[in-house]
Amino acid sequence: MEEESSFSVVTPVADNTLHTSLSSNSSKRLTSADLKRIRNVIESHSLKNVLNQSNVHLLLNNQEFSSLLFNLFDTYGSGFLGQSAWIDLLKSRLLKCESDPKHEDNMEIIELLEANAYMVAYTDDIQLQDFQEIIGRNGIAHSLIKVVGDAKRNHILIDDLMIFISNITSPMKSSILTKNKVKHLEAVFKQHAGGKGTINSHQFKQIILSKNDFCAERIFEIFVEDDSGELSFDQLLHSLQEYSAHGNDEKVALLFKVYDINGDG
Repeated sequence: MEEESSFSVVTPVADNTLHTSLSSNSSKRLTSADLKRIRNVIESHSLKNVLNQSNVHLLLNNQEFSSLLFNLFDTYGSGFLGQSAWIDLLKSRLLKCESDPKHEDNMEIIELLEANAYMVAYTDDIQLQDFQEIIGRNGIAHSLIKVVGDAKRNHILIDDLMIFISNITSPMKSSILTKNKVKHLEAVFKQHAGGKGTINSHQFKQIILSKNDFCAERIFEIFVEDDSGELSFDQLLHSLQEYSAHGNDEKVALLFKVYDINGDG
């Protein structure tokens, strides 16, 4: 059983050592603006932070949402998804072990999406229009609720859906950010954020463990990416997933980014 009380976003940081990672520079970076757009579209289909099956079906058939979701999977901006690679990505994110209580539900939605993909695109690459038809078909909304939400109550919470989207679209699978740790992180984040839903650099430093205040400040600035001075949970989670599953070369790249304040290399 995991010790949730020992969880930290970033392990303690020495003066010149950063125990976190950076994703490959060859893939495009999801920005905080992208995440806000996704959340805004989801919120527009919800009622009091909840989506029922009808709401989910309408969301999946919303062109803006499906375009944004497609772009998250299209890591390199190629304009298409390799069909086999996409299904393999879903399997790697959702199929952990047969003892997982959600294993059968996860398998169900993967098989349904795989069947839809074959019927829509045959064996060809999946274009945006194909993707919109694949996720918008009957059965996907019901299956998604079983995977992400409460099947008995037949609904999904917005925060749970955002976590799910971040997980399945992350280019690299993280062994650090388990489901339990993400939920714990979300609780800690909300405790510091209060009702506004975002945190500032001071609150960020209270969440992570760092011996170097300057380093923590720079990490915060990298995660925020804009001049707002505020970090949402969606962006924090995506950034951690992006950085956590890579090797030493990427850690060195992040160190350069942390100390390159002027952005001139």
